[in-house]
Amino acid sequence: MNNIEQFFKDSLDNKMAYVSSCGLILEGTIEQKCKLEFIQYSGLHCSVKLGYNRLEIVKKVEQILIQNKEQFDITYDKRDEIINAIVPQLKEMFVQVGKISNYGVENISSVYDKENVRDVKIKYTNGSITLIRCIEDVK
Repeated sequence: MNNIEQFFKDSLDNKMAYVSSCGLILEGTIEQKCKLEFIQYSGLHCSVKLGYNRLEIVKKVEQILIQNKEQFDITYDKRDEIINAIVPQLKEMFVQVGKISNYGVENISSVYDKENVRDVKIKYTNGSITLIRCIEDVK
């Protein structure tokens, strides 16, 4: 494990933060607080709670149940029971929306509050910059 991976693992793994990017090294888009997870040889995977987007998923599940109602042999009441059982689970699920690369890093600067890192700026060799702000433990 190189120094960058070690920093990602020690300081950012299993943390919540806001992530923004000025370039292409961040794969995906993140416009809300996300959970960071270090994956060796891959970088930091950024995930958000599905709860923010669950309505689209619920609509899709409803559509599938309605279209296949006879095949599944369920009533509308049973369909609603199934949907009501799924929705609370969706609120708490995390889905990956981006990945912060640990390759091509030119430098990393960090702001600390006591011994905890609070903000990180990653500059890449291609000029891209990724900002990780308001870092805190997962609650």
